[in-house]
Amino acid sequence: TIRIDLSVVSNSFGMPNDDFCHSYNGRKEKTMPTYKDEATGKWYCSFYYTDLRGKRVRKLKRGFKFKRDADKWERDFLTNEHPDDVTVDVLIAEYEAYLQNQFTIGNIKESTLVVKKNRLRLYVKPYFKDVIAQNVKPKHITSWLTLITTINPKPLKSVNYYYRDRPEEKRKTRRSSQTLNEARAVLKQVFDWGVKYYGLKTNPVNEVARVKKYSPDERAKIWSVEQYQQFRNVLTRKDMIAVFDIRFYAGLRIGEVMMLTPNDITPYQINIDKALVQLSYKNTKTDTPKSENSTRCVQIPKFLYESLKEYIDNSFDLKPTDVIFDIQEQTIRVHLNANAVKAGLPRISPHCLRHSYASHLLKLTKDPATVAKQIGDTVNTLLKTYTHMIPEADREAADIFEKYIEQKK
Repeated sequence: TIRIDLSVVSNSFGMPNDDFCHSYNGRKEKTMPTYKDEATGKWYCSFYYTDLRGKRVRKLKRGFKFKRDADKWERDFLTNEHPDDVTVDVLIAEYEAYLQNQFTIGNIKESTLVVKKNRLRLYVKPYFKDVIAQNVKPKHITSWLTLITTINPKPLKSVNYYYRDRPEEKRKTRRSSQTLNEARAVLKQVFDWGVKYYGLKTNPVNEVARVKKYSPDERAKIWSVEQYQQFRNVLTRKDMIAVFDIRFYAGLRIGEVMMLTPNDITPYQINIDKALVQLSYKNTKTDTPKSENSTRCVQIPKFLYESLKEYIDNSFDLKPTDVIFDIQEQTIRVHLNANAVKAGLPRISPHCLRHSYASHLLKLTKDPATVAKQIGDTVNTLLKTYTHMIPEADREAADIFEKYIEQKK
């Protein structure tokens, strides 16, 4: 495990016996009187207390001009729950408990709870173990982000379909900016908790900028209609054809596709009110769609409705409330990669089929509100995510402007 050197001075200086006590929250805390440092002429205090992890430690604070200042600092420290001694571990544990409570009362989804706890487990806990929160500075956050940027490649396994047929030099060696910014965001929330409930003076994450956009993913971001048709022509499994058609021609999320029933598909539209959520590699559950906007009625092309109706009619013993597709998400990924290679097309992620739909629909309709309603997103998210994915949009805009100028001339 890599650890960050925060140059944190331990507050354990040995525990000599003494007869002094200080009352703190009903307990008797052993203390030592304030002393004068003959070398500097300054006063200092030294006392014992039980820290937030239940350990007995000794606190030493130097540099007071007057004895009364040293005495006051000791009293304030013991009275105010010593926020300068709380560790990042304690903040994380309490923040996770808060998230669990929010899930219990229904304020957040289980997927949100699991994702945030996983980010803390993978990216934060190993690097900030036993670190005093008050001593964390912006430079330490920057060092931490640098450390988690690098990926240590693991030995390839036969089940790793994305990498097994790629040369080693093409494998990812660093994490994307999205992953880094997600890790930064959850750490920021932990320190916000410390500022609010433990009296930390500042949140050091606020002083560190988000990581600039970077992605090691070299796959295509969208496919043209011609490319998708080329890919579709090499597919052999009818269930895969139906799944990929729904994603490319209707823009549904993979979790929404996996929970479709025959009742959800009516003439020329698909009704979305549930989704399959993958909480871990082996743990999936049925949940409401991703957001409030995601519960929607998607208008679909007539040819897509007819092909889906034919597939459902030919499915043996499929009841109206049964799930149409009994397929694992990993199986869909494997078929997409394998058949893209077979068709001689650039690789693309399954989610980018949805991006392709949104980008083409936005290009054709020029109506962000309608497209956002179709894909179950907000207009702001749509414009932020999809407009830059249309490669010829800039050229078309310039051509339209040129035509306008020529008409005026």
